[in-house]
Amino acid sequence: MKRTLGIGAIFAAALLLAGCFDLELTLKLHGDGSGTLSTRAIVSRQVVDFGHGRLPDSKLLGESGHVRHKTEIRNGQLVQEETTDFESLDQLRGIEGGRIEVTSQGRTFWGAERSRVRWVLRTSKQASDAPPPDPKVVEMMVKGHILIVEMDIPCTVMHAETVKLNFTSVTPFVSSDVISGSTVRWVVPLSALLATPNDQIAFDVECWSFAGIKPGRTPG
Repeated sequence: MKRTLGIGAIFAAALLLAGCFDLELTLKLHGDGSGTLSTRAIVSRQVVDFGHGRLPDSKLLGESGHVRHKTEIRNGQLVQEETTDFESLDQLRGIEGGRIEVTSQGRTFWGAERSRVRWVLRTSKQASDAPPPDPKVVEMMVKGHILIVEMDIPCTVMHAETVKLNFTSVTPFVSSDVISGSTVRWVVPLSALLATPNDQIAFDVECWSFAGIKPGRTPG
């Protein structure tokens, strides 16, 4: 059976290697349902050296067709990027850590179509009855490190949901206009992610556009 990792487990693997680990997940979506999904992992050289040149195996893009890889050293850190293009969301098979879906919410009174874009990330493969780790201990281990989730979508944002993790609330940054669309970004502290008792985290955006966004969802 294929082993999958949630986002929290990926970070935990990096921590076991005694190093720093930041992760960026980016979805660029077009109105016809096509787009690009990409990841960027920023890893300390200590992690790479400890792992004999290998990074923790996340497989975040799963079996999503052709994946482009790029690895380089920037400012003394190893940066690994992976990108895959898709014609529709159902082509993104085997994504680790969650699912992406776009639904139609009907039209506004002036005729524009409302859409909802939702990206759900799993924090772990299996739910556990064990209590979450002490936030103070986690904070000392991973202070300053983050997970960034970003959506670049062809619509004007009406509402972007605040993400709540244990005692931490993450308010999204929104840049939006009628012509170029919107960018929504959540910057999640790694300490809050690892301390949350939730087994999944939802990133939700409601927006409108005159052309609309083709509905769809990733399998699973």
